[in-house]
Amino acid sequence: MFGMFRHILAPVDLAPADGESSTVPAVHAAIELAKLENAKLTLLHVHEPQPYFYPAAFPVPTGDLDQAVRQASQVALDAELERVRKEVPSAEALHRPGAPWSTIVETAQEIGADLIVVSTHGRRGIPRALLGSVAEKVVRMSTVPVLTVHRGEPAKETAK
Repeated sequence: MFGMFRHILAPVDLAPADGESSTVPAVHAAIELAKLENAKLTLLHVHEPQPYFYPAAFPVPTGDLDQAVRQASQVALDAELERVRKEVPSAEALHRPGAPWSTIVETAQEIGADLIVVSTHGRRGIPRALLGSVAEKVVRMSTVPVLTVHRGEPAKETAK
């Protein structure tokens, strides 16, 4: 019997600013859904090329630096795929360049995903306005359902 979802796309952030991946809860949810639905699971890391500016006294070929960043993120994606395959042996991974939200939406269409599981920081107000929200743009632009998983803080036990 087939589940509701046949192919789940789980974008992963491999180089978060705070040193801890914000996509761990979303990837965990995608793993659990893939197992429950007997669905194909594809991880996606989007490498957003960044312009690098250096003073003329310290010239660095930007192409070489960008290539090094791409290689490092590929190594991290391979490690994440290996971890995920312990629970979903058929999982696959893609590494794409581009703007994260549009690349996620385009990749979902390209691979025939029928669900995107994406992490959200849950920013509000000025931080969200200034930083934008990949998850929000994916939700607005996707033609397939999107499950957003808030990073959140671990639940604390309360005394009774």
